[in-house]
Amino acid sequence: MAAIFGHEDEWQRFAEVNGRTLDAVNLAHSATLEMLKSAQERTESPEQQTILALALACLREFDEILLLCGNGYGFGANKLLRTFFERVTTLGYLGKHPDKVSQFKDYTSVHWHKLLTEAERKHDDVGLSEENIAKIKADFEGVKSRYQDACRRCGEPRLQGSWTKKPIPDMAEDVDKNLRLLYFNAFLRPTFLIHATHLGTMTVAKISEGGRAHFFNPDHERETAVDTLAKAHLLLIFLGIFLNNYLSLGAEGILEEMGRAYNATRSDPEVAGDVKA
Repeated sequence: MAAIFGHEDEWQRFAEVNGRTLDAVNLAHSATLEMLKSAQERTESPEQQTILALALACLREFDEILLLCGNGYGFGANKLLRTFFERVTTLGYLGKHPDKVSQFKDYTSVHWHKLLTEAERKHDDVGLSEENIAKIKADFEGVKSRYQDACRRCGEPRLQGSWTKKPIPDMAEDVDKNLRLLYFNAFLRPTFLIHATHLGTMTVAKISEGGRAHFFNPDHERETAVDTLAKAHLLLIFLGIFLNNYLSLGAEGILEEMGRAYNATRSDPEVAGDVKA
C-alpha cells in the first residue's frame, strides 16, 4: 500500500490563503536557482566553491521550510529558520571577507576531532582505521592554536565553540543592517523553540488568558507558518543579493523584481522593510 507523507488539506488551505505570497516565492525561488546555475559556471577558486556550496545548502533549507509551512508545521519551519538565517549570514560575511573562508573551512578539523573524542570515549570500535584516526588527530593539532581563547576564570587557553569569535548578530550587522534587523525573529526567537526551554514550550502550547494550554492548536501553527515563510522569503532575496555581489552575476534587474514582488505581499510596511538590490 502506498504511503502519503503530508497533509493534503493543509496544502490546499495554505495555497488558498497565501496565493499572492506563493507567486512571489516561486519567482524568488526560480530566480535564485538560475543565479546558482550561473554561479556554478563562474566558480573557480576554492573560496568561490565554498561560498557556492553554502548557497546551494541555503536553497535546500528554504525548500525544507516551505515544505513544513505548506503542511501546517509552522513551529518546525521556524526552527529551520534559525539555521537558514545563520547560513545566509555566513555566506554574506564570507562573500564580503573571502580571506576568512580558510578559517571557516579549517574548523572542520575541530569538528572531526570532537566526533572522534566522543566515539573513543563511549565505543570500543569507532569504525575508523588507525590511519584515519591518526590523520584526524594530526589535522586537529595542526589547527587548534588558531581556534583558542583564554578561559575567563583561569586564563588557560581553551577551544572556542565556533570557527569565528564574531557573534552571529555582529556578522549580520557587518554584512547588511537590514539583515541584522531580522536577527530577533529569524534567529533568536527560533532558538527558544530548538532548545528545551520553558518559553519555547509555552509558545508551542499557546497559553490562553485563563492559563489553559492549547497544545497542537492548528491555527497557531498556521499563523507561525505564514510568518516564518515571510522571513524565509526575505532571507532568500538577501541570499541572491549577496551571491550577485560576490560573483558579479549581473542579476540586479531580477533582484529588484524579486524585491517588488516581496513588498507587494506585505501589508505591514514595518515588517516588509525596504528590499533593494
